Amino acid sequence: MDSEQRYLRDVGRLAAEDHELKTELSAREEEVAEAIEKRDGVKCRVLKIEQQLLTAAREYAIRSQHPTTTPLENRPIARPTDIQASATASGRSRLEQDDEYLSDAPRPRPQTSQARKTGQAQEPEPARLDSIHPDFPTVIYLKGVWTEMWCGRCGTNYNLKTHKSFSGVKGLHEHWKHVHASQLEDRSQDACLADSGLRVVSSSDAKLMRAGKGPRDVTIGNRIADDYLDRMLAKVPNRRHTASPALGTPNIVASSISSANNTLRAHKIPRASLTSTSKLSAPTPVKRSKRPASTSPPASARTERLTEYEAYQNLEAHAKADGTPRKKKKRSNSGRPDYRIKTAEELEALQDEGSEEWEISCAW
Repeated sequence: MDSEQRYLRDVGRLAAEDHELKTELSAREEEVAEAIEKRDGVKCRVLKIEQQLLTAAREYAIRSQHPTTTPLENRPIARPTDIQASATASGRSRLEQDDEYLSDAPRPRPQTSQARKTGQAQEPEPARLDSIHPDFPTVIYLKGVWTEMWCGRCGTNYNLKTHKSFSGVKGLHEHWKHVHASQLEDRSQDACLADSGLRVVSSSDAKLMRAGKGPRDVTIGNRIADDYLDRMLAKVPNRRHTASPALGTPNIVASSISSANNTLRAHKIPRASLTSTSKLSAPTPVKRSKRPASTSPPASARTERLTEYEAYQNLEAHAKADGTPRKKKKRSNSGRPDYRIKTAEELEALQDEGSEEWEISCAW
């Protein structure tokens, strides 16, 4: 009995395992059938592609033996109108025959990733030392940024004669070589840039200046040289006058020699009398020797050239003298001026009196 029960138990277990294996086998067969079907589909597509490649290769071989050109390549440089029209028509007919493989439109140029993002072509990077705009020639492209430049020795960025800005690095180099030639050892352009003053311009200002507009963050204009006034005054002789230590007055620069000369003519003052000796040195009048005064000034006085400072001081003294009361002319007992003939002694006395009056007026 035990052996029969054991046998029946084994039979039942084996039957169950057989059923599971058959179920798994059927599932595997279905998967294999699906894979075979997919493989057949791929084979069909591969065959179609191979046929298309063969067809394209044959047509390419035919075109290479009999080349055809597009209208753009076959366009003549200079031809009569009728010949050009016939050539265009023949090209179009060939183009219609090979419409599948040829296109009249030009190929689009590949764009960079930055251009795809912005949607527009990127501007080419300027070359080294290029000026940003004709209105701003002193702003150049240096070391990857827009930079304003000026002379590092005198501080100017324009020609002092023509009053025009330096035309880029070339103008600065010419100024640097000619004006500061005695101070230079190396006159190359690189040495000029190393010795120049530089200031980086912001990107917003650079964008405005490239469009020809004025910058907002900084001011781009003419820079005055450090020694400009000294150089201009040095061109005119006797332009500056330094007062003597006895006077104790500071250095004074007059406005114009011509204006002083015009004022002298208006007051009718002889230039010979307006010298540095006529300035106030003491509050008391100075007596002069009794000599007959000459009617015309000496040659040295006529050729002497007054400085602006001396003319200014003498005009001021003369203006004060005009405000002082003058002595009345001597009259005779009859109340009329004395017109009688005078002796030499009387004439000398009158001249000394006039010179004394002039010295007193200068003292005031």
